[in-house]
Amino acid sequence: MDNYNFLKSIERRDFLKIVSFTGVAGLIYPKELISKILLDPLTRIVIVEDTNATIKTGLKVNAGVVQTMLDEGVKTLTKLPDVGTAWKSLFPNIAISSKIALKVNTLFPTCTHPEVTYAVANGLKKMDFGGQLFPANNIIIFDNSTNNLRNAASGTTNLKYTINTSATEVRCFGTDSSGVGYNSQTYSIVGSNQRLSKIITDISDFIINIAVLKNHSPGVTLCMKNHYGSVNSPGGLHANFDQQIPALNALPPIATKQKVFIIDALFGVISGGPGGNAQVNPNKIIMGTDIVAVDTTGRKLLADIGCKTTNMATHVDIAATQYALGTNDFSKMETITIQNPSSVDNGRNDERGCTLSQNYPNPFVDKTSIDFYIDKPVQTELTIFDTNGGQICTLLNRTLEPGQHTIKWGGTTASGSAVPNGNYICRLKAGGYSKSIIVQVVR
Repeated sequence: MDNYNFLKSIERRDFLKIVSFTGVAGLIYPKELISKILLDPLTRIVIVEDTNATIKTGLKVNAGVVQTMLDEGVKTLTKLPDVGTAWKSLFPNIAISSKIALKVNTLFPTCTHPEVTYAVANGLKKMDFGGQLFPANNIIIFDNSTNNLRNAASGTTNLKYTINTSATEVRCFGTDSSGVGYNSQTYSIVGSNQRLSKIITDISDFIINIAVLKNHSPGVTLCMKNHYGSVNSPGGLHANFDQQIPALNALPPIATKQKVFIIDALFGVISGGPGGNAQVNPNKIIMGTDIVAVDTTGRKLLADIGCKTTNMATHVDIAATQYALGTNDFSKMETITIQNPSSVDNGRNDERGCTLSQNYPNPFVDKTSIDFYIDKPVQTELTIFDTNGGQICTLLNRTLEPGQHTIKWGGTTASGSAVPNGNYICRLKAGGYSKSIIVQVVR
């Protein structure tokens, strides 16, 4: 394993622990590489897939399964075990009075499913502020028009967007609603003058962008292009599409408020989009906090399932290279896939079902014990490295049954030779879980 890939395999917080023991000066990596790892951690993307989420016949959606998918997705995205705490962590300095707008796509038959949107809203309502839960009325579902929201597709529960402008429950209305409209300030977006929805400029403090998996004649329609209703003249943003779409998302009122990006990929359009009916049924939801990384992942999914227009979606790459809105480089992403979270015995393995404890004794002279726990059968690897990434030995590499496990290490290499005094890294990998600890040898 080369130095860079070894560093990438260790989480930033674990690398900081290594540095605290050894000091940066004690590592042989180029200092600029160490600095990059410390300052530029991998962008996390979560893909939740559940075969129970939909019934392909009739394009029906199972609201309960979708709720589980969103709950598990946000916990994995944030590495926090509680749904409300997880959502709350995604909004810097959020207060109980803050307003969160959920931007959906309801323009055509294949739209952001209400089951997905209300599952997000349900999670937000679990955010706790000193014993008070986040008010449902501070959540606003919006799109270009109230009529499009009213007529959006429904699933097995006959769930629809409930139009609501009252002072109770989750609000839902279009920018065209009475008293809303577009702000008077004009923004020049690569030659196109646009005004932004007051829901963005005046009402909301944060925005969650919930797009749909669809292709488009210029490539793809995902989160970056999910702004019909965010601007007063979206048709004016097609003359120089590749530049105008990234520039729109870079506008301060949008860029500073958009915090979470979700692609509803339960169904999708791979040809003739963005209009038309769904043609594919991935049963997936993609989540992240980097709009470019999320759209790059969605673009790849479209390509993998047969879409022929993804190579034209260069606005995604321009957003990364010219507008610095995120990364389109998969080597800079940590992609975690959760499969069938609604199933009782789903075989999923992630950080919430595994733990690696500090070895004991530590430091040790002759032998130490390493305890870890896994909650499902999973391929498990326990490896010892030196602090520069050189592999010393593999203590374990096989599928284990659930439960508490203890592995002993005698401070030797794979060939049985005693290692010198010093600090070593013990890394546990079990499914999607990876954790490292510092092990100290003294003779």
